[in-house]
Amino acid sequence: MSSTLAPRERSLIGRANVAKTKIIHVPYRGDPDADADLMGSRIDATFNQAVLASSYIKSGKVRALVLAAARRLPILPDVPSSSEAAMPDLQVNAWTALFAPRETPEAVDRKLNSAVGQTLAEDGVLKRLSALRVDVRLPNNERRSRLRI
Repeated sequence: MSSTLAPRERSLIGRANVAKTKIIHVPYRGDPDADADLMGSRIDATFNQAVLASSYIKSGKVRALVLAAARRLPILPDVPSSSEAAMPDLQVNAWTALFAPRETPEAVDRKLNSAVGQTLAEDGVLKRLSALRVDVRLPNNERRSRLRI
């Protein structure tokens, strides 16, 4: 088993061990290196984000066994969810944030926030993110100012 051992992998490895499935972590510098070894049959399996692996899956270079999610993804309709595969507890949720250095001026912060908002307002962006099961939440100005660390 390979990955860069992000929280999603630690969670899944722990659950696999409970299910009496032996998984050995093999550290990689990043997902591309692990993906290359998987496609080259040098490792047996890897955890990866469905969005990143979807092109490999669709091309037939790798086979997706299960999604660590409650339901299937529209971009991979033939891959069963963990709920369907009798593993309802095998689910991983993650979040992504845009970060800037603490000393970033408020004007730059506002400009970045505006650019993200404009991008999300473009035709099809939110629809595409929704198809990937990405729930977009932008903090309001008051909350954003409290997030400055």
